[in-house]
Amino acid sequence: MRVLDYLRSLNLDFKTSGKNIGSNWVGVKTCPHCSDSRYHFGVNIESGNFNCWVCGGTGSFAKLVQLLENISQFEAIQQVLEFSSSFTELEGENLATIVGEILSPNPLASVTAFRTNLALPKPLIPLSEAILRYPQLKYYFNSRGFLDSDMMEWESVGFCPDGKYAMRVIFPVKMDNQVVNFVARAIVPTTIRYLTCPNNQAILPITHCIYNIDNINLGDTFVICEGILDALKVQKLTPIKAISMFSKRISNYQLLKIAKKQPKEVFLMLDGDAWVNGMEFKVKLESLISGRVTAILLNPDTDPGNLVSWESTKEATWI
Repeated sequence: MRVLDYLRSLNLDFKTSGKNIGSNWVGVKTCPHCSDSRYHFGVNIESGNFNCWVCGGTGSFAKLVQLLENISQFEAIQQVLEFSSSFTELEGENLATIVGEILSPNPLASVTAFRTNLALPKPLIPLSEAILRYPQLKYYFNSRGFLDSDMMEWESVGFCPDGKYAMRVIFPVKMDNQVVNFVARAIVPTTIRYLTCPNNQAILPITHCIYNIDNINLGDTFVICEGILDALKVQKLTPIKAISMFSKRISNYQLLKIAKKQPKEVFLMLDGDAWVNGMEFKVKLESLISGRVTAILLNPDTDPGNLVSWESTKEATWI
């Protein structure tokens, strides 16, 4: 059970050691039951079971997913399945199978879409209009180094002022010229900063999605980041294109989509706490493409969204 990967995918604040945190447990800062924010909400990293030592709330991994994402039991089970096992090593016969799929006339056919169409959240205001109406939206992006002119270039991005995704920026995820999912980023303090389209409403689960992949041409050099804002910041700082894969780990589907681009060179720039995943990703990608793969390992307290210039990456470790 990849419990830590799941907690990281929601960008939750948690501790793996310290006072009152036992072996094989982590302490999540905020309890979704009672809102206590002193890391008394424990999650077992092997089973996913949880327990709050303040209010007594307890349950399974599936129930935890329901609470954290406010989704149905069916949707929670789908999420549990996504994080139920370790990433399969790409070696031996498995690697040959992956390469065979890349070279086949119809690669990626093994991934089944959940639906044939997707509706974006409503009400959805174009970002160019929203930054004029909502000062907190303009402040949020300006404080992260983005100018108004930068935001005008973000294709199809909108803002929800109220409703289920209130005070969130909606980033549609387009693949093969079709919107297959979306990411909703909160601009005000909240326990869960990112929400994605529920699986029963998405065309592809977020674990198979790659932001900006349609703008990558055959043979391009590009940067692979974890988050959307990371990719947008990299593209602001350098003419090199950037994509986001929404996780520190990569699915076979994402791997195939990237390999099909036959990149001349790829830079892996994950958040500073993901260097182990970055090196694993580097090895797998090098097995599938002829282009050069370079991992840029940032400091533990740094992510690409904090960069002020491309030259500042020279202070990181390049492998």
